Amino acid sequence: NDSEVYRLHGAASALCTWGHESGALDSMTPAEIREEIIDILSEITPDEDLSGLDDEKSFREQLELDSMDFLDIVMELRKRHRVQIPEDEYGNLASMGSTVTYLEPKMRDIVAA
Repeated sequence: NDSEVYRLHGAASALCTWGHESGALDSMTPAEIREEIIDILSEITPDEDLSGLDDEKSFREQLELDSMDFLDIVMELRKRHRVQIPEDEYGNLASMGSTVTYLEPKMRDIVAA
């Protein structure tokens, strides 16, 4: 039945779109990775103004982040994108610039896996 085929096709298209929009970092540009980090920060520190964030200054210099907030960033990256960040590499997430630089190759690793 043609209507059943169209209904199934529509559902499959919606799933494909949902999968793309769910934001696999592996296909993101540095600007998109930055926006994702901004989104995570806005959830963790909703009262902070993130519009003037300097990519080269540490997050802790610019935001009221404690160690639990920092762990929330790491856990949110894991939850959203299955990115594993070993504890001894947390220092790579000190600033926006270093975070984006650190995450870019990790995303390629996810694709290869």
